[in-house]
Amino acid sequence: MKNFLSLFVCLFILSAVSSLYAQEDIVNWRFKTNGIIYSSPVIHNNVVYIGSLDNNFYAIDADSGKAIWHFHAANKIFSTAAISEDIVCFESGNELYGLSLQGDSLWKVTISEGAVTNQYDAWDYYHSSPTIVDSIAYVGSERGQVIGVNIFSGQEVFRIDTGDDGVGIRTKPNVYDGKIYFGECSGIFYCYNISTGLKVWSYDTNNEKLWPDPAILTNIVINDGIIYFGGRHSILFALNAANGVREWKYPSPTNQWILGGPAIEDSLMFMGSSNQQILHSFNIETRKLRWTRKVDGRINGVPVIDGDYVFIGTGMELDDNIGSIFVIDKLSGEIVNKFRVDKQIHSSLKIEGDAIYFGSRNTYVYSIGKTALINDPYSITDFSLPGNIDVGTITSDTTLVISVKNTGTMPDSVTTSYYARSFPVGSITISPENFILPQNDSAKVYVTINTSQMDSGDRDFSIRITTFNGIGRQKSTIQKTVSFTYFVVNSIFNSEKKYEFKLEQNYPNPFNPETKINYQLKTRSNVQIIIYDVTGREVAKLLNQTQNAGEYEVTFNAGILASGIYFYRIKTDNFEQIRRMVLLR
Repeated sequence: MKNFLSLFVCLFILSAVSSLYAQEDIVNWRFKTNGIIYSSPVIHNNVVYIGSLDNNFYAIDADSGKAIWHFHAANKIFSTAAISEDIVCFESGNELYGLSLQGDSLWKVTISEGAVTNQYDAWDYYHSSPTIVDSIAYVGSERGQVIGVNIFSGQEVFRIDTGDDGVGIRTKPNVYDGKIYFGECSGIFYCYNISTGLKVWSYDTNNEKLWPDPAILTNIVINDGIIYFGGRHSILFALNAANGVREWKYPSPTNQWILGGPAIEDSLMFMGSSNQQILHSFNIETRKLRWTRKVDGRINGVPVIDGDYVFIGTGMELDDNIGSIFVIDKLSGEIVNKFRVDKQIHSSLKIEGDAIYFGSRNTYVYSIGKTALINDPYSITDFSLPGNIDVGTITSDTTLVISVKNTGTMPDSVTTSYYARSFPVGSITISPENFILPQNDSAKVYVTINTSQMDSGDRDFSIRITTFNGIGRQKSTIQKTVSFTYFVVNSIFNSEKKYEFKLEQNYPNPFNPETKINYQLKTRSNVQIIIYDVTGREVAKLLNQTQNAGEYEVTFNAGILASGIYFYRIKTDNFEQIRRMVLLR
C-alpha cells in the first residue's frame, strides 16, 4: 500500500509564459562584447561608454546599439569611466587612460608599479573607478596609493600613499569639502586633505567586522556631512565626514556582505546585500530600517532611484543562470516587475530618458525600455521554500503531492519531468506530464517513488517543471532535488552490519582550521578524497588507498589556506560524491 506524504510544499510559483517573452519587446538593443562586463555604463551626448574584460573600451550609439569605436587597453577593464571636458578616463591594469570622445589616446599614467592583480579572489569584481573634480581625475591603486591626474595634460599632480603596500583600493574616491575619501581592502577608511596630501583621519572597521574579510568595496556617498559605505565586513557605516566619528551603523543580521549601494534621495537610503539577496530601505533621519525586499540574487551595483521606483540588478555565481533587473516601489518595497537576463548583473544601472542601460556577465550591454518594463504584466518565478526536499526515511512506495501555482496574468503551458541517476527503470513516476495552468490557478503534481526494486540506502533525484509560451519557446526550467533514505524492513533481522556508499557533511562546518569527514563503503574499494577550491584547483589530497567495507573518518587541516568555500570529493570504484564546506578564519 502506498504511503501518501501530503507535502503540499507549493514548490513553484509560475507566471504566464507569454508575459516573459513579451519582455522581448522591452529590449531596445543588445550589444555583444567578447568578455564579461563588470563596469557600469556612462552616457554622454547620446553615447554609451563601457569597458569589458575583453580589454576593450566601447563607445556605443545609445539609440541604435551600434558600435561607434572601441579602444584596446593592455589589461582587463573592471572600472567605470568618468567623463569631463570631452575627455573620458578609465582604469585598466594599474594604469589610468585618457581618451578623446572620438576614441583617440591622449595619455596614459601608471598608478602603481608591479604585477597586476585583477581579482584578489573569485568574488572580487571591483576596481577603483576615477572621479573627476576641477579637471583632476582621482583614482586608487592596488598598492595603497591614490593619484590625481590633470585630464588635459596627463600629468600626475597628486599622490598619497597609505603605507599599506599590496593592499588594494577598490573604491571610487569621493571628493568633498577639500578632502578626499576612500576605503581599502584592509578594512580601513581614510580621509586626506587634497591641498596638503596629509591624512586628516582614518577609521578602522576591523574592530567591528562581522566577517573575517573586512574589504571596503562599495560606492561612497556623502550626504549632509555624513559618509555612508559598506563592504565585506557586513556593516553599513555612517561616519562624520569632518572627524571620522561613527554616527551610526547597521550590522547585517546574518553577517552577509553589504555590497550594493548606497543610494540616497531625500531621507531615503537603499542598500543591497550579497547572499542575503535583500534590498534594504532606511530612513537616514531616524536611522531606522524601513523595509527589506528579498530578490533572486546578490545585489552588487548601486540602486538607482527614479521617480516612484528603485531599480537594481542581481546575480549569482559564474555558472548560475541568475540575473535580473528588479523594479521596486520605493515607499512600500513591493516588487513592481522583473526583467530576466539569466546571468549576473554586477553593473550599476544607468537610466537616461526612458532607457535603462547596463552590462551583464553574459558579455552583453543592454538598453531596455523603462516605461515598458514598469507597465509589463508582472512575471516572477520563485521558490516558496528554500533548499531542496528531504523526504526522510521511507519503507514502502511513497507519493509526493506538489502544488504548482500560476500567479501571472496569462495561462502557462507546463511540462513535468524527473532525472534519476542509477535508479531501476520505473522507480519514479510523475503525473501529469503536460497540462495547461490558467492564470491565478493551481494544480497538483504527483511524484511516486516505487521501491520494489530498490536496495536500502540513500537516494536522490531531481524534479523539473518547465514552462513554454504559445509558440513553443521554452521559458524556464525550475528544478528541485528530492532526497530520501529507503530502509528494507526485513533487513532488521539480519545481524550483519550493512554498509552503503555514503559521504557525510563535514563537521564542524564552518571550521577553523580542522574538520572531520566521515564516509561509508559498501564494498572493498580504492578510495580517493580530494579537496578543491572554488576554481576547481586541487588544494589537498587526503586519501588514496584501498579500504574494506565499513565506516571511516579522516581529518582535514586547512593549514594556511584562506577563508572561503571549498569542496571535498570522494571517489571509489562504484561511487562518487562532492560536498561543500566553509573555512572561516
